[in-house]
Amino acid sequence: MLEEPEAMPTEPVLTGVNLDPVLAIIDRMPDPLGEQERSDWDIHLLEELHRGLPLTRSQAADPGLWHWLTIGPLSRFVWLRWTGTDPQGPPDEIGPALSGRFLGTASLNGVSRNALSRLWWTAEVLVEQGDYSKAHSALRNQDLFQNVFERRLGLCVPVVKACLARFQHEKSASVWRDALKRLNHYATTISLEALDESQVAPLLG
Repeated sequence: MLEEPEAMPTEPVLTGVNLDPVLAIIDRMPDPLGEQERSDWDIHLLEELHRGLPLTRSQAADPGLWHWLTIGPLSRFVWLRWTGTDPQGPPDEIGPALSGRFLGTASLNGVSRNALSRLWWTAEVLVEQGDYSKAHSALRNQDLFQNVFERRLGLCVPVVKACLARFQHEKSASVWRDALKRLNHYATTISLEALDESQVAPLLG
């Protein structure tokens, strides 16, 4: 599909889509792109991607939509964000880690790996009255992002907010990794969905 994205079967399902601001941001991405700068572009792109794709959550749960975007019109972002350069055409082989950035599955891990769905869903969960600051904060620490959003914890908004508030300035990854393992264990006996952010916070230690 990377060789011939136009051959990917499509079906029109969306209205009100405006990817022009997204494409304008991607066009500004330098090539080559330094490794230390790459995650910054997640933050640059997130708001325009979310605003430009007025999806229902049911539509956003369809991995085929994200496959089409990453393989087709927004593929340059994937190459630059995850390899640092746009090869102007697919190499002979790509490894499973990179292929997950183009593809991904309907699982939580798959959603958090796809280069675009991860951004859209982060915004969808955390945007408050047009304010994207919490979504931006979530993307500033990739290890914390993965530890939250690749678990079912990432589906519970109060849990996500409590984790960001508690760990966004924490320097040691082992602190949030251990805390989230404990919280995941608590979830076997406590309905986290029934708690608010202030009730989740003490469970994080």
